[in-house]
Amino acid sequence: KKYSSVQETLESIKERIETEKLHYKKYYGFDCHDTKHYDFVLDTTNLNINDVVSILSKKIEEHFKKR
Repeated sequence: KKYSSVQETLESIKERIETEKLHYKKYYGFDCHDTKHYDFVLDTTNLNINDVVSILSKKIEEHFKKR
């Protein structure tokens, strides 16, 4: 869908996020946007695939070294 303005786009995103929250709460019993449910969050916005793989590999190694 094409949006006619930035405001319309932002409203659509907000609606989608709220719908997601309701969906996850209904079916899984938690708020998927609450970061307390996650050990690690990686913002890949400005990363290429090699950067993502490298960061994830290091995190996985760190995780298993702690065990």
